[in-house]
Amino acid sequence: MVNVDVFRSGDAPGMSCQFPEGYTVGEFFCKDFMAFPISPVWLLVNGQAPSLKDCLHDGDKITYLAEPEPKPKQPPEIDEDWGRAEGFAVK
Repeated sequence: MVNVDVFRSGDAPGMSCQFPEGYTVGEFFCKDFMAFPISPVWLLVNGQAPSLKDCLHDGDKITYLAEPEPKPKQPPEIDEDWGRAEGFAVK
């Protein structure tokens, strides 16, 4: 068995879990995500983006990162010189 620490959100403490030797990141994510759906999310193992085929090792730290909210779009800047060059009035 391997012991891993799982962090599901920035303000929650980590939780220690045990998995069988050879358990992959993909197997962990499928099982864990069904119990704790967090979306959209990125999964890091020891601070790195893993392959789903990577095996978990004793002492690994698994962190879920929620995708940040998109910033609101800013209106495009008006190029006043373009309007004058084309003969349009710019207010």
